[in-house]
Order: sequence, then C-alpha cells, then structure tokens
Amino acid sequence: MVGIGLHLLLTIPLGLSLVAFHRPHWHPIADLAQTELRVRDVGGRDSPLVGLAGRIGPWTDPGSHPGPLSFWAMAPVYRLLGSTALAFSAAALTLHLTAYAAILWIAHRRGGVRLMVVVAAATVLVARAYGAVVFLEPWNPYLPVLWWLVFLLALWSVVDDDPPMLVVAVVAGSFCAQTHLPYLGLVGASAAAAALVSAYWIWRGREGDPPGARARRVRFVVIAAVVGLVLWAPPLIDQVDGVGNLGRIRESLQEPDQPPVGVRRGAIEVVDRFGVDRWISTQDTAAAPGPADWDPLGLLTLAAWAASAVACWAGAVGPTALRRLHGVLATGIVLALVSSSRVSGELWYYLYLWCIGLAALCLVAIGWTLAQAIDDRLAAGSSRARWRRAATVTPAAVAVALALLLTAAAPGAEPSRPDLSDDLGDLADQTARALHSGAAAGGGDDGRYLVIWDDPVAIGSQGIGMVNELERAGFEVGVDQGQRVGGTRHRVMAPDEATAVVVVAVGPAIATWEQRGLDPGARVAEVDSRSPAQREDAEALATRIDEGLRAEGFDQLADEWRRSVFTAALTPGLSPDLSEDLLAYVDLRSPVAVFVVEPAELAG
Repeated sequence: MVGIGLHLLLTIPLGLSLVAFHRPHWHPIADLAQTELRVRDVGGRDSPLVGLAGRIGPWTDPGSHPGPLSFWAMAPVYRLLGSTALAFSAAALTLHLTAYAAILWIAHRRGGVRLMVVVAAATVLVARAYGAVVFLEPWNPYLPVLWWLVFLLALWSVVDDDPPMLVVAVVAGSFCAQTHLPYLGLVGASAAAAALVSAYWIWRGREGDPPGARARRVRFVVIAAVVGLVLWAPPLIDQVDGVGNLGRIRESLQEPDQPPVGVRRGAIEVVDRFGVDRWISTQDTAAAPGPADWDPLGLLTLAAWAASAVACWAGAVGPTALRRLHGVLATGIVLALVSSSRVSGELWYYLYLWCIGLAALCLVAIGWTLAQAIDDRLAAGSSRARWRRAATVTPAAVAVALALLLTAAAPGAEPSRPDLSDDLGDLADQTARALHSGAAAGGGDDGRYLVIWDDPVAIGSQGIGMVNELERAGFEVGVDQGQRVGGTRHRVMAPDEATAVVVVAVGPAIATWEQRGLDPGARVAEVDSRSPAQREDAEALATRIDEGLRAEGFDQLADEWRRSVFTAALTPGLSPDLSEDLLAYVDLRSPVAVFVVEPAELAG
C-alpha cells in the first residue's frame, strides 16, 4: 500500500499534465512525428529494426540510434488507445510510470519501505527537474530517463547478489542503449562489469548458501543472456541483412566528424548536472545550456558523495549493500566523465539527461550514509526508534511536497514547440479537406501523395509532421529519397509514382513557390499566426543578424542564411551572440503554406 501511494505521487501530477498537454490537441513535429511513424509500423512487414535517425555519420545520409525497442514498447498502448496523438503521448507516459514502478520495487527489495520512500523522493525530485514535457513527449532522449534509474538500481542489485535482477538490468539497459546513443557506452561498460560480478558470485558463492544457490545464479545468467539476445535481434538482423546500422555507429564513434570536447569540458558538463538547486526552484532545468565553468553546488554535491563513500568504506558505516551502492555510483561517475569527454560537436542539453538520474542516486547514498552514521551512534531504545521514524517520514514529506509542486504546474504543461504544433494541426486539417474533396490535384482519397518540404527555418519539423498527419487521416503518403532515413525507407516515393506532390513551404520559401507560376488552386492551405508585434520582432532580429554577420566578415553567409537558418547558426567561427541570434530566429513563428501540384511541376 505504501508503494501504491508513492507511485500515485508521480502518476497523478503527470496524468493531469497529460490532459493539459493535449488541450485542445497536440500534433507531433520533427523527431516526434518520425517516432510515431515508426510506432505505427510495429507489427507489420516494415516493422522497425533500428532506432530513430540521429547525429551519426554524414548529415546527408545519417545513421540511426541503435535499436527499435522503444517503438515496440509503445505500440501496444498506442494501438489500444486508438493510434491518436493522445494515445502516442499516453504510451510514452505509460513507459515512464512502468519504470517508476520498477524503481520502487527494486528499492523495496534492497532496503524495505524506508529505502523505497527515500528513492521515491529522489525520483519525484528528478521528475521536478525534468519537467512534465520529458514524460509526455515521446522523444528518444526523453524516453530512457527513468529506465536509466531502473538499470542503475538493478545493477546494484546484481552486485549485491540478487540474480533475478540481472534480467531486469538487461531489459532496462537494452531499452536505454537502443533508444539513445549516449547510453550505449554507459550501459555496455556497466553490463560487462555486471557479467564479471555474476561470474564471481557463481564461482565463490556466499557462506551459508542454500542447496541449489549456484544453479539458481547460473539459471538467471542464462535467462538474461537469452532475453538480451531477443531484445537485440532486430538491430542484429539489420546489421546482417539491412543498412548495417550498428557498423555505422561504430565507424561514427571511432572517427567522429569533429574532435571530442575533452576531459575538462566534459567534466564541467557532468558537474553542472549535480547542482541540485535548480531541480527544485524551476522546471525544465534539463533544457538549460551547460555552464562555461565549474558549478559550485555541483562540486559540493560530488564532494559530499565522495566523503560519504570514503566514510562508508573506510569506517564500515552501514550495511554491505550501502557500500556496494557507493561502488556502483563510483563506477557510474567514472564512466560519466569518460563518456562526456568523448562527446563531439555541439553540447546539446539532451545528451546529458542521464546525468541527473545518476546525481539523484548519489543524493540517496549521501542521505543513507548520514542517517546510518547517526543511527549507529544512538543507543537502542526510544531515541533510535524516533530517529528511524523521522528518517522515513521526512523523505515522505519531501516527496509529497515535490508532488504538490508538480501538480500545481500541471495546468501549464505544453509541448516544447506549441506554435509549430498548432500551426501544423491547422495546415493538416485544411490540406486533408482539400484532398478528400478532390478540389486539389491527386485523385482524392485514392491518390498517392509525395510530401516534400521547403523549410529554411525549422529544418522540416512541420514537413515530416504533415506526412504523419496525412497518413493518420488515411492517405497513402511518401517522402523523397533524401528523407529516407527520417521518413523511413519503405515510405520513399518517386515523383513518377505519385499522383500529386504536397509541398510544405515555410517562411521565405512561400514566395519562392509562388514565383513558379503554379495553378491558382494549387495553394490549398496557409497559416500565419504571428501578431504584428511578432512580425516586427522577426524583422528586427533579421536585421541584427545581417549586420552582425557582415561585421564579423561573413558577407556570403549574410546573403544566404535565410535559406537554412539552423545550419547557419552552427557555422564555425561565429561569435556566441550571433549564433544565439540565429537559433532565436529558428524559435520564431513563421508563416506556412501548402501547395498541391502535379509531379511534373517539380521540374519547374
């Protein structure tokens, strides 16, 4: 009953956030639309074998994240709830809440109700730090955040000689490693350590082991190996008889396009995520950019953990399980520093989401060590009993308070880009009506529609969203060859295979398509939701970018940046302020229009 109550502390606020998130409707864009397309494919002849497209290899032909486990895991709830956008979001939330249940279960298995309460408080704190959007948007960097905690706790259980937890570690670790590439090294190295520890327990055993203990350990090692092989079968099949994505990942890691950030820069990023002050004061702290230098509170948290670990090991404070937890955390921190030093390119916030979970478990270990030290100094009797009650009630009260903060914030839950989502919904409705009615080219409901996009601002976020929305509406749609990785290869449609082409034009691209001399009826949808003030802000920002580029000697880029704003923002040599201005332009709302044209008109 305590476990159910603790689970509700996260279920209730996130459930309320789900309602607010979809008020009135949410329309997946960008990677989220790509993900829903793959979830929709699960169970058919084109079931996904690899993960979502990522920054792996050349941008013209990128590789994908290791595996499709997240798509397969979301598919049952997605279909059960009607394959809508709401069902898509609910499927992601279900995965997170399942992970939370596993976290509570493992914590109870390791330390009873008291530890379960403490771990629940830490998990709700993590949820507060991430913000509701992390649990409601089925984005691949978001999906593993709680499963990573499951993996760490299961790994600790394996070290503490709990053989069934090896199977849990394999499931949780596979989910993390397949879904988002940054987990691959962390999980792989940790899994190797778990295998060695399991071999140690099989070899040495424990004093007083019951009959059959060694056979039981061997049995769970075999089960874990079989489960791991089954979970990794899809990417292995792809490697043998597909695009060879695992090989591409290996090549990308061995020969990155840009040099790694190095030990110091990587360590700064890790230390910053240990600064817990922002976890409580605000939401969505995970989206904040990393600092330029060391975070004082992050350093203090790591120092406190190190001191508690030394006190635990050297002074034999607490049970053996606590010392083993410190050992697992020490391994995790070393792996975190190594992994962070190997990051290449831009240090996007989502590359370090896992670090917050690691920091939360360090807080648990610090609190447990301190509480155990106090407990050891109290004489048996009423004083120790009162202290133990306080050690349970206090984290429970913290968990309730944090849950109330999450609940209070629930009405404000919204997508990361509500402007693009809302405009896409309007555009998709207009386009679907035009296609259903036969007023546009293509043959109505029986047509085959190639969807392309000309988006110099938002890198095709609404274009792939249109593919997803029209497919949900029942149309047969496809993407061009250049979008085969993001839009899936089986959806590639050549122009001569299509009865019409749906063109999503964003911002400056609208005028480009209008100048083609298209039939007046070709423009079937348009939306410009900007207020006069927003239009003025966009013009002022564009002027500042023009002047800044010319002042810094980027004259050619000043003439071309409007053709690809996001790419321009990543140009080497730009000042940080100018790069931020370009990224701010990406975040602005832009007008969007949809044209439906004959395939032959593409050549014009």
